This record gives sequence, C-alpha cells and structure tokens, in this order.
Amino acid sequence: MKKILSIIIPSYNMENYIAACCSSLLVSPSFLSKIEVLIINDGSKDNTSIIAHSFQEKYPETFIVIDKINGNYGSCINAGLKIAHGKYVKVLDADDTFYTNNFEEYISLLENTDADLIISDFDEVDPDGKVFWSLKYPFPTKIENSIDSFSCNIIPYFSMHAVSYKIENIKRLDYFQSEGISYTDQEWIFLPMANIKTFIYFNKPVYRYLVGRNGQTVSPEAHAKNIWMEIKVVKKIINDYLTHLDIINDANITYIEQKLLERCTTIYHYYLIDFTKYVSLSELKEFDDLIKNKLNKIYVLLENNKDLLSFNYITSYRKKYSNNTFSFKFFYLYRKIYLFLNSKLHK
Repeated sequence: MKKILSIIIPSYNMENYIAACCSSLLVSPSFLSKIEVLIINDGSKDNTSIIAHSFQEKYPETFIVIDKINGNYGSCINAGLKIAHGKYVKVLDADDTFYTNNFEEYISLLENTDADLIISDFDEVDPDGKVFWSLKYPFPTKIENSIDSFSCNIIPYFSMHAVSYKIENIKRLDYFQSEGISYTDQEWIFLPMANIKTFIYFNKPVYRYLVGRNGQTVSPEAHAKNIWMEIKVVKKIINDYLTHLDIINDANITYIEQKLLERCTTIYHYYLIDFTKYVSLSELKEFDDLIKNKLNKIYVLLENNKDLLSFNYITSYRKKYSNNTFSFKFFYLYRKIYLFLNSKLHK
C-alpha cells in the first residue's frame, strides 16, 4: 500500500522518550497501514536502538529503524528523506509526541488533499506533560489556500512542528540539511517553502513539543556555547535562498526574507544582549559584513529593528563599532535593564 505520510524521527540517546514518541503514533490498524515511521538512530549509546527495534518487530509494515554513525540532527533528516515513500513528510523529534486522538483525522486530510503544504496547530508542554502554550493559526480550515494569503504577522510563529510537506517538492529541490551541528531544524522551514504554492490548514493540534528537559539544545547554557552553529545554519539558509532565487515566487520570497530577518535579529540579540560574556565580537562583525554584502535588503531592515525599550541595539552596535568606540559595558548594563523589564512584563 502506498504510504500517505512518512514521519522522520531523529534519535540520539532518547531511551527515556522514544517509546512514548512511537506509542503516540499507534492509531487504528486501517490508518497505521497508511503511514511509515522512519526512526533514525544517530549512533545512540543507550537503549534507543533496542526500544526502536521493538516497535519495528511489532509493527513491521509501519516502523523502520535505521542505525547509523553519529552525524547530528540534519544527517538524520537526510537519511530519512533518502528512503521516505510517503505522499507527505513530517519530522517528529524523539522527545516529542503526537495527539493520537487527532492523528487519524489528520491522516485522512492528507489522503484527500493535493496541497503542497499542510499546516496544523501545536502545543508546547512541560516535562510533566502540562500544556503551557498553544498555537492556533488564523487560516480558513480544510480548504486549499494560496501561499499568497500568508500574513507577515504569522511568519514569526511558523515552525517545523506545524508542517508536513509534499515529498515530491522536497526532492525536486535536492534538499540537504546541514550535518554535524545542532539547530538545523530551522532549515526545515526555509528552503522547503521555496516552491510551495498551496497549503491546507488542519485546525487541531497534532504535535506536542516538549520544552524544558535536561540537555535540550534550546537551553540557555547550550545556546551560549553553540551560537556559532546558529550562524552556520543562517549562512546555509542564505546560500540556499540565493541559489534557488530564480524558482521562488514573490509570496515565497516575502516569507523567506521575513524568516531570515527574524533569525538574523536573534543572532544579533544573542551577541549583544543575551550572551555577551561568551562571544567574540569579530564573529559578529564577520556575520554583519556577510549580511551587508549578500542580503543588503535584510541589512537595511535590521536598522529598523527595535526591542521592548524601543532601542535599536543593532544600529548602535554598528555606529560604535565603525567609530572604534564599541564597548560591551554599555550593552551589559542595558541587558540587565532589559531582562528586568522583560521579567516584569511576563509575570
């Protein structure tokens, strides 16, 4: 039977989570036969592979386990795409889960549409499984929409947890995700959007995104040590964008440029506000020059970026750096004020 959906699960040392992840996909047999679950074991040193193979043994028509040497997150996506046979493809992190009770209806939607992209709501949950944030998109439900209807207000909230792509479009792009580094999940919502023309919206949460577990690469400690990886990812996205510019229509260009603006802004904030004591200013200068030379439109837009104090820290950095008067001391003081006000705002 032709598969409707391929689910790629990158897995590294996930013995405490992989069983719950896979179990959340166990819909009724008539629907289970329509999906394939590709568990890519990225050289785990714990029992991840053993647990994954137990699902393959019990459900051989659905679960496929690939054991490979460690190559980090992107290498798992690439390995999964090589063998995926579904009409659509979705990524599920091994420490996350699906809402099983919504998943059958989601599969039915995929089976009965030919849209390039499927968007669904998702929830963020804490380690106790409690939902602390839900994202609901304001699109018309279960009808094909043109990508032209994407609003710039939606773009900052668009993430890999919300999407399934038509796999033929992914393969047409020769999509290849960065390997050997973290944070490459951001790439999954850039280049794959290049040739999207239509999308359909499923107005129920499918994905449960776990936030706050120990060792997660989105933790502040991990971020501080690995900002260079984020810069490498953005450089890859810029290169992919410029390489495929001739096939991207205006609506998709707007989306990609807005997401690039968002990612670039985040990197400047890391260097100038969040992690000043961990970073090298020469790295930021190199990144700033790259944006100026390759994406001048984004470079100019960054000049207009302001935070909650209406302070444009990027413009201030550029002026002070060009005049050889830059000092982290000012930004360190500003950071303390910013974090204090931000904490008050979110109480």
